[in-house]
Amino acid sequence: CSRLDSNCSALPLVPKLLSPAMAPKADAKAKAKADTKAKKAEKEEVESKVQQPDKAAFEAATQKINDDIDKLKKKKDVLQDKINERSGGRDEFEAKRSEITAQINEIQGKLDQLKEQKNAIQENLNQAQAQQRQQRADLNKEKKSIGFTSEADIDQRIAEIEYTLSTTSVPLREEKKLVAEIQALKRNRPKVSKLNAMEANLSASGSAFSKEDVQGQRAHINEQFGILIEEKKALLAKREALNQERAAQRGPVQEFIDAREKLNQDIQAKIKERNELRDDFKQKENEYYAYQRELRAVRAKKAAEEREARQKEY
Repeated sequence: CSRLDSNCSALPLVPKLLSPAMAPKADAKAKAKADTKAKKAEKEEVESKVQQPDKAAFEAATQKINDDIDKLKKKKDVLQDKINERSGGRDEFEAKRSEITAQINEIQGKLDQLKEQKNAIQENLNQAQAQQRQQRADLNKEKKSIGFTSEADIDQRIAEIEYTLSTTSVPLREEKKLVAEIQALKRNRPKVSKLNAMEANLSASGSAFSKEDVQGQRAHINEQFGILIEEKKALLAKREALNQERAAQRGPVQEFIDAREKLNQDIQAKIKERNELRDDFKQKENEYYAYQRELRAVRAKKAAEEREARQKEY
């Protein structure tokens, strides 16, 4: 009945009840709100696990290293200019030094030749003396076997034996012995002349390698050796003076070279630091993007599962 109808004024007012169809809609909204909140919390928690690297901080750190490298290179350039200033005239110095060294080597070659000559003289002398000693020993042995040093002595002995045989009666055995001696003396008589000639030859050959002759040759070699030694000393002193002049011209160049090497090491250390920083940033960036791809895959899978569940509810 209508509220304007007087017949209905006595009826009590009853609250209007919700229809059964309205309850699930309210529950669905509440659930959706709760799911949205949970997803947001889950997203914040998940994304906090792998943070995106700070590119601005990376670029600032890289620029700082680049600035340090540039400063070191400028210092190195200054040192290089100083080194170049003191390196002038190097070609001229090397040419003079090479010329002196060539002269020294030439003299040393002559000294070596003189040493070889001196050694050869001594070696020839030793060989000649050894040969003479052997020939002398053979000669003396032969002379000893004959027992006579001249033909006259042999002739005299033969005459003595023949006189004995003609004037004295000797036993037959003794006579045979004396006859055999005469025959031996006649055989050895030519040998005496030969041995005397050999002895004369030995004396002549010995004079060719006399002590005085060898000493004269050595003295001549030693004289030449001394002259060359003095020339070599003069050239060595000349080269040393040239080296000292060059060292004075260059000044403390080695200090500059050492400082340049230290700067090179510092530059390489900075380059290594920059490379390590770049590699670390790249690794973190790759890890971040890989994780983001993983998250998107997980969300896509979860969204598909939720759509499938809702479709089942309706």
